[in-house]
Amino acid sequence: MMEGKFLARQEWQVIANIPQQDPRVKIVLEVGSGRSVEWQPLTEVIQRS
Repeated sequence: MMEGKFLARQEWQVIANIPQQDPRVKIVLEVGSGRSVEWQPLTEVIQRS
């Protein structure tokens, strides 16, 4: 698990591609500072930003 809000958009894209190369790998990034937890594919978060 990483704190993703300090990463650049390009870094998010690289990280999002890792599970496509090896499906056994799961990546979790914290990209917000809310008090609730939402699980979304990183590719969707990248598209919205």
